Amino acid sequence: MPIDRLPEPKSTCIYNRIPFEFQHELTAANVFLKLPDGFSSLERMVLQTTGNLQRLLSAYHNVPSRVVILKNEIIPHQQNEENNIVPSDNKLSPVPNSLSSKLTYPSSLKQQRKKEQVSDVETKNVRVSKVNLHQDIEQEAELDIRFERKVAVYFGDKLAYEADSLVSVKDYKTLGLLSKHEFGLGQIFSYSRHTPKFALLAIGRHGTKPGQSFWRDYTLNAPGVVDCYIRETFVDGLFDDSFNDHNNSLDTDNINSEAIQGTVWYYSDYYQQ
Repeated sequence: MPIDRLPEPKSTCIYNRIPFEFQHELTAANVFLKLPDGFSSLERMVLQTTGNLQRLLSAYHNVPSRVVILKNEIIPHQQNEENNIVPSDNKLSPVPNSLSSKLTYPSSLKQQRKKEQVSDVETKNVRVSKVNLHQDIEQEAELDIRFERKVAVYFGDKLAYEADSLVSVKDYKTLGLLSKHEFGLGQIFSYSRHTPKFALLAIGRHGTKPGQSFWRDYTLNAPGVVDCYIRETFVDGLFDDSFNDHNNSLDTDNINSEAIQGTVWYYSDYYQQ
C-alpha cells in the first residue's frame, strides 16, 4: 500500500503556487538537483540533503544536536485492525510488549549510538498499546505498520526545525528500532545499510524576505524496509549570525497568519496523482 502524504501546511492555500520539475529521484549517476531561485546557497544545501541533515547543521553551528520526540503514534489502518492493534491515547505509543519477541534491538547500534552521541533523544512516559497476535506469526510475513511522527531538532538550546512524518514499516527489525523512540530515521537507514531513494516533492517559503521560515516535503524509500513521507519546517534565520542570540520558535499557525504571502514550488506529476 503506498505511503500517504501529509496535508499541506496550514493557510498555504493563499500562497503563490508554482509547478516545478524537480529531478524526481537522485541516483548514484545523477546527484544534481536543480532548485528554484529564491533560496540561499546554504538553504539549497539543506533542501537536498538526504540522511545527514543533523550532522550538517551541527557542523555549521558547531554545537551538538538534540532531538525531542513529540509524537510517535501508530496509525489505525486495515492491517492494524486485523491484528487487533489499538493505538494508545498517548502521543508516544510504542509497539506493544506482545510484539517484543518479533522485534530486534541490535547491540551494535546501541554501541554506535553511545559512541557518536550525535543527538540526545527526549521522550515522555508512554502507555503500552494492546495487541493480540497469533503466536506462530512468521517474521517473514508481510508487514505494514504505519506511524505518525513529529520531532523537534535543537542545536545547543536553540530550535532549528521540526519534522513531521508518515512512516510505513515493512520489517520487524526496523519496527523494533522505531517503536523504542531512541533512533531517528537517518540512523535506521544507516544501520540497515540501505541507501534510500530520495524524491523531493515540494518546497516553500513563508513570507517573501530572504531568511524567513521555509520547508520541504520529500519521500525516502528503502524497498522491503521502510517508506517515509517527511516534512521539515525550518525556523526564521536558520543561518543568521544571530541564530544563537535569540529564542527560536516555530508556531506554524502564527507563521502563516503573519506572513500572509508565500510561495510553494511543487512537483506537478506527484500532486496530480
